[in-house]
Amino acid sequence: MKLDLRGKNRWLKGLGPTGTDPRAEAIVSAVRQDDSFVNLKKAKLEFRSSRSNVLDVSSRGRLVAKRPGVATISVSFGGKSARMPFAVRAGGGG
Repeated sequence: MKLDLRGKNRWLKGLGPTGTDPRAEAIVSAVRQDDSFVNLKKAKLEFRSSRSNVLDVSSRGRLVAKRPGVATISVSFGGKSARMPFAVRAGGGG
């Protein structure tokens, strides 16, 4: 399995009301207090995996499954960070 965290979430395409900011479809997004989206295209995001032997993440946000297990991926931007657990099933290596 491979996944680009800087890409779009295909499951969200077209789900927002007309006029929804297209950045709402991003896998990783940042929203200001006024509900506007931060442009992350050229932002310096820092990615980290809690278990790179299970799920590795590059500095560019590309995930590669290595073996079955669970790993937490963290992304940091502007002093804030968010985390998401991922489960890798058998046969999920890429």
